[in-house]
Amino acid sequence: TSDAAQQRLIITVGELAKEDDESSVIDELVAIINTTQNDDTRWLAAGTLARIAPQHPQAAHCLKKTIGTYLTLAETPLELIVSLMPNAQQEIAGIIELKSATTAQSLPVGLRLSLLSETNQLIDEIVVTANQTLPQTILRISLDIEPGTDFRVCVTLGDRQIIEDIHL
Repeated sequence: TSDAAQQRLIITVGELAKEDDESSVIDELVAIINTTQNDDTRWLAAGTLARIAPQHPQAAHCLKKTIGTYLTLAETPLELIVSLMPNAQQEIAGIIELKSATTAQSLPVGLRLSLLSETNQLIDEIVVTANQTLPQTILRISLDIEPGTDFRVCVTLGDRQIIEDIHL
């Protein structure tokens, strides 16, 4: 099957799963997580697994935090999203996203999302720049980390900065 067809199947299975067939649905989702080469499909299956069986060791988990009291876009708060999922290499795959909390509003030039070690060493960073052809509505950093690793997420706009500590 194509990736798009497999993703539609995952969504449908997740919405229609009943208690009496839950274990077969879980088995199918785990099989998809373990065999697919498509990261989007793996994340979708792991997220669906988290809704059906939140304690499953291969379920993906998402933490959202509105940071609007500190940084806003024309009075619209920003939302920081950290998604985590175990991967086959005994690490944790992560996606860190920053976007407007209410709409697909363009992010301002100069908005910076940085990933730092717990000792403030820069690991990765993405910035909204003026020379992009399409307005940017989301900043995203992907990472693979060892279980038990702590890191920091820094959001900067002009002279305003927020740092969130993430403990795994």
